[in-house]
Amino acid sequence: MLAVAGMPLGSGKVDAKVINSGADYGTLTTPSDMAFDADGNMYIANINSNTINKIDKAGTVTEVASGGAYGTLDGPKDIDFDKDGNMYVINTGSSTVNKITPEGAVTAIANGGILGTLSNPMDMEIDSLGNIYITNFKSTINKITPEGAITQTTSGGIYGTYEFAYELAIDEADNLYV
Repeated sequence: MLAVAGMPLGSGKVDAKVINSGADYGTLTTPSDMAFDADGNMYIANINSNTINKIDKAGTVTEVASGGAYGTLDGPKDIDFDKDGNMYVINTGSSTVNKITPEGAVTAIANGGILGTLSNPMDMEIDSLGNIYITNFKSTINKITPEGAITQTTSGGIYGTYEFAYELAIDEADNLYV
């Protein structure tokens, strides 16, 4: 098990070290989320530096994606993996969703223009069928099917079901919780 902790360096940076090893893994700039792939590698999204770092089980750190200013990543907020090992990244800066294959190919699968509802995405979950659910700052939830169809599944707001839905969860029966 790999545990990461850090000491604040100011300006949203964290000095990353593995607990009980003393090894230094560089600086993470405002880490916003982490996820593990099927092989147990940890991936960390850094929202302000527009990067994603991978820390493998041996402790080796590599940058696996970067961008900014309309590049591949623009404010990566949340990352998750599907059953095929594809990484999905929601970007708050550009209101986009990127798919990164295990081979490193990057494609945008959704953007703010789709239905006009993908606005400042906050959280994402992937169910067992490969459907991606994304909650937005506008209190909407979008669903992206494995085939790429995008729908708005529900909305909230002042007169809706909920307001400012920041987190999602999916249980083993694929029930979605907001």
